[in-house]
Amino acid sequence: MPDQADADEVSAAPPDRALLDAWRGGDAGAGERLVERHWGVISRFFRHKVGDDAGDLITTTFLALVERRDDIVGEDVRAYLLAIARRRLIDHLRGLDRARAFDPALSSLAAVAPGPASQLAAAQQAELLHQALAELPLDDQLALELAYFEELPGRELALVLGVGEHTVRSRLARARDRLREALTTLARARGAGPDAAAAAESQLGPAGR
Repeated sequence: MPDQADADEVSAAPPDRALLDAWRGGDAGAGERLVERHWGVISRFFRHKVGDDAGDLITTTFLALVERRDDIVGEDVRAYLLAIARRRLIDHLRGLDRARAFDPALSSLAAVAPGPASQLAAAQQAELLHQALAELPLDDQLALELAYFEELPGRELALVLGVGEHTVRSRLARARDRLREALTTLARARGAGPDAAAAAESQLGPAGR
């Protein structure tokens, strides 16, 4: 619990508006105090959402404050900063390949920036998928890995597998069926249901390539 001296210091701290006015008037120290005062809230805002990507976003948010300090109306420096942070976050999420259609009114962070639980589930699905691939005949494993992971076109895939280009699609369909069976068997052996097998298969990408 803070003592009386701490309480007096807090109550004596100049309000944001006074610091902002001083900063606009050329007092660089006042600007530094504003940044220090609100660094924590902006840091938490980003770190709870994007983890290791937070550093650059925090920096660009405060750079925007420096550039636009004359645009702030009233005393809501923190609200102004958080509005900038929100726009920076949305731009960042839209920049991710899997988030090009990100809409803050409809899309969730879990879909574009998975938290620890989601990351663990994804890692388990990936491990199940790779184990199932390893149990396929080698040509089936190669066909799927080269087609979906390396994105080889049909012509190159045919050359690698030593088959005619016209047979690649049927070869992939057969390999995918075998993979689905292997995933189902492995998931059942682990006490998991068909949903686990389907989730692991989805990491390969959509069928019908």
